[in-house]
Order: sequence, then C-alpha cells, then structure tokens
Amino acid sequence: MDIIKVCSRDLTEGEKESIEHFKYYGDSTLPFVLASENVAVFFKRDEIDGLSDDEITDTAIDKMRELMSCHPDFNPLVMDDGYGLVSMIGEIYGITDKLTDEEIEDGVSFGKALVTRAEIMSACEDEEILVIVK
Repeated sequence: MDIIKVCSRDLTEGEKESIEHFKYYGDSTLPFVLASENVAVFFKRDEIDGLSDDEITDTAIDKMRELMSCHPDFNPLVMDDGYGLVSMIGEIYGITDKLTDEEIEDGVSFGKALVTRAEIMSACEDEEILVIVK
C-alpha cells in the first residue's frame, strides 16, 4: 500500500502507529485516509479508482461532512490486537486506547467508546486529512 502524506508537518509516532492499525483492520487491501491520530475514513476500492489525491481528499471530507449532518450513532468493537474500534456512518472509524482485560472480556467501556466517538466527531469537524493510504 502506498502512503501519501497530505499534511505539511511530520507525522507523530501515534499517527504512524494508527496507520499500521488501520492497515491491519482493513486487511492491507482497503484504502483509507487518516484524519487525525486515531481516526480514519475508509473507502471501497472502486470509490477511489482513478481519482487524484486531491479528489480522494475531497471524497473523504464529503464523508466527514455527511457524518456531521447525521445522527451520531456508533458501534464499539473489540479487536483481536487488544484495542477497540468505534465505527460510525460513512465507514469512519476511531481507535480507542489499549483495552483492559475486563474490556476485552466484556466489551469496550461506554466511556471509552464515547471519548473515541468525540475524537471522530472532532476530526470530522476539522476536515483535515493527514495521509492517504491506497
């Protein structure tokens, strides 16, 4: 997968780690953009085939804007690497902090899911794209 940095600054270690998490979650086949340290917008391959990087960025921002005008429903999932994943409409996802053993057993805590949902909403409101992974 190609990683195209869109932002003008260097990526943080946390952002680099999140790229690896999202690549894993997408089976290293699904393209996505990283919108903040823990938030990604995924695409079906045919959604972005033939699009320029600017057009991919615009498509991601359109998905983010759509989320901002919808009910903020979310679905928290426990992932096999010990992190939680919060999914929202438009294939927008956020990664939680590392889960405790209890959360892995019982599911992502409501508080942790809400914090991650807030991070997703904030990233969508900011409309910034850090990298494109395709």
